[in-house]
Amino acid sequence: MEYTFYYESTKNQAETYNYTTSKFKTMLMYDVYKLDRHYFLPIGYKPTKEGLKKFANDFFIAVKKLKDNDIFKFDYLKYRSHESASVEMYKKLCHGKFELMDEIDSIEYEWIESCNNAGLNYCSPGKYDCYGYDYSSQYPAILASEQFEIPTKKGTQKTITNIDYKKLEVGFYKVKITSNDIRFKKVFGFSKKNVYTHTSLMFANMCKTKEGYNIDMELVLEDNNCYIYGKNKDGNITKGSIICLN
Repeated sequence: MEYTFYYESTKNQAETYNYTTSKFKTMLMYDVYKLDRHYFLPIGYKPTKEGLKKFANDFFIAVKKLKDNDIFKFDYLKYRSHESASVEMYKKLCHGKFELMDEIDSIEYEWIESCNNAGLNYCSPGKYDCYGYDYSSQYPAILASEQFEIPTKKGTQKTITNIDYKKLEVGFYKVKITSNDIRFKKVFGFSKKNVYTHTSLMFANMCKTKEGYNIDMELVLEDNNCYIYGKNKDGNITKGSIICLN
């Protein structure tokens, strides 16, 4: 078995280190993804040959500890990438709480992909004193939150002619959102296809009505302008706290 570690150097191109052969190679990302075992270089390691070698060594030390311990045994090397290992770990920890959920079909997938699906991006050229803020275990806390609503069944495409941002059902909506307010642009991710989750719309509406941001929100009037799951347990909606907490 060959194990390859890599980082993306330019768009669609990666620098790789084959731990098995001790060889470095520049490859297309497309070819990296086809490798049997490929693991990207995480934050904290320099994107250099030395960084790849250091991570490779640390990786196998960590893998051994995960496999040989008395708390929770997990064979990381069975999985071909960090992504597949993460998914399998999730399945093990949440066993019995998600198996009956519907599979995502092409219609639902298109709605999901039409959202922004990226981190916040804002840039104003200049020199500034910059600060970073983070919270300990923020992502696990969100996953296990009472407020994190997760559909368990497929939704339904619908056509609506009006919208109440305070009483939205869980789902996706086509709404044109525009703003020239710098404050809002710093905290909101705009969708090129005008598709937003109910959560994003409620946040935008809060910024507009409670914070006084200059925002225009207009429902796109066309057929199938929303994809609705429902409300609460009766609408096949569960919570992150139910799935992700033991």
